[in-house]
Amino acid sequence: MEKQLTPRRRPVTKMQRKTDFTGWCFVLPAVLLFFCFILLPIVISVVTSFSDFNGINKYEPWGFHNYVEIFTRDITRFRKSILNLGLYVVLFVPLNIFLSMGLALLVSKRTKTNKYIRMAFYIPSLTSGIAVASVWAWMLNPEAGIINIFLSSMGIPKVNWLNDPNIAMVTVVIVALWNGCGANMVLYVAAIQGVNESLIEAAKIEGAGAFKITTKITIPLLRPITFFVMTTVFIGAFQLYDTVVMLFPSGGPQNSALTPIMAINRAINDGFLYGRASAMSVILLLIVSALTFVLQKLNKETY
Repeated sequence: MEKQLTPRRRPVTKMQRKTDFTGWCFVLPAVLLFFCFILLPIVISVVTSFSDFNGINKYEPWGFHNYVEIFTRDITRFRKSILNLGLYVVLFVPLNIFLSMGLALLVSKRTKTNKYIRMAFYIPSLTSGIAVASVWAWMLNPEAGIINIFLSSMGIPKVNWLNDPNIAMVTVVIVALWNGCGANMVLYVAAIQGVNESLIEAAKIEGAGAFKITTKITIPLLRPITFFVMTTVFIGAFQLYDTVVMLFPSGGPQNSALTPIMAINRAINDGFLYGRASAMSVILLLIVSALTFVLQKLNKETY
């Protein structure tokens, strides 16, 4: 039998070492930031969730006591916050994608008018969520808000936007959509303008109209950017906090607008329950990770 020859490794040259060192120098700041502000806080939260840490001077291992407390004593509030967040995700994510794509299809042509329209839609996404929610809280005031005044002038009954538990999350979705669609619209505009013109010209030669070109060519080619937008909007929805705090500082009537992040802050501010707050954070992290994993799998199966 002939003896198999193993390929000899090329010796690392001085130039290669220098190139590798330069590459690591560029990567190192990002690695340090990831370790300090993402990985390390996650590890600390996981460790703290198994203790009775009060944030100051008390720390004793508690095992799964915090998790038991969440699913027994605190189950009503935490479950309500998860259900509110689920309703928000179900409403906000598809509406954000639909509106962002629809706006992009309307203003994607390279004209001076569309340029200013795109800028007008994009400006709200540059505004602080706190500032946006403050203005909307004034506009949605049940008695003196400009929106209810407009509805009254049209003969439509006033809507109790901020005090009705049945529409609290709908109010949050409206404000979040106004603040969040502009950035995704810009992404869709860039993707639409990057569609191969030869495909559209061939479709026109075959007699396809604008509607068929949009539904059969443009929208299917937007699938990668749609998945990217869906993932980022989905993860961002689980971080909902500032908008709700400004509209509903106490979590809304009957906790109808309470979110997990607000529940976590309450556990810290009301009782210095850092261990329980960390346990809530870990549970929320597991939920987001699991759902993101499912989205990734679904995306792979579509290609």
